[in-house]
Amino acid sequence: MIVVKVPMRISFMGGGTDLPGFFHKSEGRVLSATINKYVVLVINPTPMNNKISIRYSVSETVDSPEQIQNTRVRAAFLDLGIKSNIEVGSFASIPAKIGLGSSSSFSVALIMGLYDYLGKRMTKSDIAEAACRLEIELVKEPIGKQDQYAATFGGFNVFTFNPDDSVNVEPIIIDFQKRKEIEKHAILFFMGLKREADISLKESFFIGDSTRDIQTGKNAKTKTILVETGYAGKDRGYDVKADFKVKNLPAAVKVVKRYV
Repeated sequence: MIVVKVPMRISFMGGGTDLPGFFHKSEGRVLSATINKYVVLVINPTPMNNKISIRYSVSETVDSPEQIQNTRVRAAFLDLGIKSNIEVGSFASIPAKIGLGSSSSFSVALIMGLYDYLGKRMTKSDIAEAACRLEIELVKEPIGKQDQYAATFGGFNVFTFNPDDSVNVEPIIIDFQKRKEIEKHAILFFMGLKREADISLKESFFIGDSTRDIQTGKNAKTKTILVETGYAGKDRGYDVKADFKVKNLPAAVKVVKRYV
């Protein structure tokens, strides 16, 4: 029996710059930290039973990988050539779809567990990239790469996403007292709401007060709104024009509401 435990994460800044549409044009960077909430995956070979059993929020027992309803498990099994005699169970500390990267934590745990099941050894970078490939290329999720890297490496890190698809991992080393101060002033609330990560970027808005903000939105292929506060677009970092220009954030909200 194989048991894999992978953490969830909190992202502090840089979200959206981990999307290929952004970092293929301009280097992306994310600051994030993993927390003491986990996805646990159990893989059990079943030599006396040629079925495939998958247990998560629902239970599946099927004859072939093509019949699996869970998109990540189905894609991973088909890609790795796993056809029968296996049982997979997934458990989590908290509900899914609440913005802590649990789906990618599940994918990382799945990759780690299945590769161990097949007797293959991987580096952390290999695991993160395999999880990215599973979610972005095989399952076709319109998401970025930060969650897979955060779940794989764990801890407090800066991730830099380069135009050549490489990723640099820079651990943030802080002493015990500073870490306790951060934890003392950080409170995480569950509001009882859930959301999907696979949002349509074409139907999304990027709001900012600088040309860099607007360029970031353009790179991510979102609609852009320039707010005439702060820099008010006068930083002159990029020669770019926003889709909308408003006086303040309440006015930006009104623009968004007209389109949703």
